Amino acid sequence: MTYNNVAPIQINPDPRYLTIVVIGTPEHIDRYKREQHLRGYAKIYEWSKPQPAPDRSEKVIVALNRIMS
Repeated sequence: MTYNNVAPIQINPDPRYLTIVVIGTPEHIDRYKREQHLRGYAKIYEWSKPQPAPDRSEKVIVALNRIMS
């Protein structure tokens, strides 16, 4: 699986934001995102697009920015 021409993961510099980063296989990432959605934590579309992991394995990285009140 390749991810070409995908924008880099956005990490919000605002200190009120918490950035959650998840690294895993695409299948595990999808399952994790679904679990978080079912728990009411995050909608599937709120996560960043998958980026290849730096170690060039089969893993990808996704991120979610969440404001902390």
